[in-house]
Parts: sequence; C-alpha cells; structure tokens
Amino acid sequence: MPLRCAALLFVSIAGAAPPEWLPRLEQAALLETPLMRADTLFSAAELVTDGPTRLRLVQQGLIAVSGARLDEARGFYLAAAADLVAQVDPVLAQRYAADAPLRQAAAWRADYRGRAFTFLIRRRPELVEEALRAGAFHVPAAAERPELFPLLLLNFPRERARLDDVELLLRAAESVAPALAIEAVTAALAAKGTPEDYEEAWIGDVKLAGGMRQAMRIRIVQFVRQFLPDQWSRWAAELGELSGIPAERPAIRIERTEASDLEERLLAKGPNGEYLDAVMRGACVATDFARHRECAAAAARAAEVFSRQNAKPDEMGVRNASLRARWLLEQISAQP
Repeated sequence: MPLRCAALLFVSIAGAAPPEWLPRLEQAALLETPLMRADTLFSAAELVTDGPTRLRLVQQGLIAVSGARLDEARGFYLAAAADLVAQVDPVLAQRYAADAPLRQAAAWRADYRGRAFTFLIRRRPELVEEALRAGAFHVPAAAERPELFPLLLLNFPRERARLDDVELLLRAAESVAPALAIEAVTAALAAKGTPEDYEEAWIGDVKLAGGMRQAMRIRIVQFVRQFLPDQWSRWAAELGELSGIPAERPAIRIERTEASDLEERLLAKGPNGEYLDAVMRGACVATDFARHRECAAAAARAAEVFSRQNAKPDEMGVRNASLRARWLLEQISAQP
C-alpha cells in the first residue's frame, strides 16, 4: 500500500497493543533501500492503532530518509510524519511541520512545510498564522484570511513557484486591496515553472505550448482581466498576446513529460516472480525521489492485484525486498 499522505481516519490510539505482524514487517523493511524502507514503515504506521508504536515507526522511517540525503524526500516524509503523529504528540507534530523544507525548485511537487502545516490546520485552524510565520506558503486556509495576505505574499516562492502556487496566490489576492493585488501579479510573473522537456501543461486534450510557464501566464491574465481590469496596461506588453483568452478558468493539469509505465510492466506477465524481481531491480535502483514514489506505488499495486489472485511471494519465487514488504502490507490492510 503506498503512503497516501492525505487526511487519515484515526481510531482510538491510547490503549491498543503493538500488532503481532509488526516484527515480520520491520524485518522485511530492513532489506529495502532507505526510501523504500521509509515508505514501508510509514505505511505500517497508518495501520497501527497503538500511539507509541506509530511514533516509533515514524521515527524509524525518518532515520531511513536521512540516510538517502534527498531534501524533497525528507520534506515529503516530514509532512507525513506531522500528520501521523498529530494525535500522538501534537508538539512533535508541529516541530516536524516547522522542520519540513520549503520549496527549493519548481520541480518539487509541493511546498512540504506548507503541506505539513495544512495537515495540522485541519485539526487546529489556529495554526494558519504560525504556518506563515514559519515561512510556509502553500497553506490553502491562508487564502481565506485577507488580513494575512502580506505574510502569504512574502512567502511566495516566486521563480520556484508552480502553477498551483500561482493559483493559490491569485485566489487569495481576490479579496485584498488593489495595491496588494498588483503586488501579487508582479510576484506571480516572476514564476518560471519547469522546462517543457520535464513537464507539460494540458487543458483537457489541448497541450499548451510553453508548458507550465504558459499555464501560469494564462491564469495571471484571467485574474487581471477580472479583478484589475483598469490596470491591464501595466502588463499589456508582456501578456498582450493572451488578451483574448476566455475569462472561464478550466482546470489545467501538469504532467511529467515521460510517464512511468512501471506498473504496467510489473503486471504484464502475471505472477512471475523472476520477471517481477528483474523489473524492480532495473527500475528502482535510482535515488531520484520521483522514481522512488513511482516504485512504491507500482509495487503496492502489483501486490494488491496478485494478492487478490491468491498468489504468494514464496510460491512465485519473488525475492525483491520491496515487493515482499508490500505483499505483507497488502495482507495486513485486507484483514477485517
């Protein structure tokens, strides 16, 4: 089961004992690469109902991540850690959120400090201002607080911003004074997005020439036309070629230029352990964070499909540590 990093539904965590399956899973995780081990331990932490055990699994996972020395991976798992331990140790959860890194490149999928605080804000709305004072930007709840807009604008990642950052900034700017809205547009125009050979932007089935950068410019034009129409001349020279775009704002999606087919390859030949091992060995050795997430999700999907077919790793001859760990997680999560 891949780590979801979404809002989790918790049951009572005060009195439950560590589950009997946990030692087997921890032993399996020891054989994995650091990032895959972290994914296994965090996924296990989602399943346990004992607070101290959940905290221990999260801390072990963070130790594994530190060995990989990838800042984006560290941010991803610190955000997940803040969510997972929020009810076990609220003070530690807040510390994890404050330690999560800010966006360092547009290629990062998130402002992980903002993501971490957003998880906590769902339970503690009073943390919105503290999140901004800690430097976080992507905190959607902040867009509903016009009095906090100067702080939000200060934290905008500018040239490192992605489309969703620009959209959040402009949504927040809809409720502020024109002078501040003008500053927001100026800041949004500094965003560079990602290279077209890395990610593409699509509206429905239409690919945008110019990729993410063009998508952000479209959103800026739509904002100016609706909320600052008398200020259009400020940016007409830079944005004039887009002046005729519709005011409607259909969803824009951003996709990696090279889509992963790892899941399809894992499922291609059925429960063939030797083949599965070879695919994982060839695809999952890189320490790239995006590749790690693809491997974790694909391994979980393969385990889910073959478990439903009552296939067993030992009978199939599967030796890959991550596949075996996810098979065990699949069996555990399927238990009533």
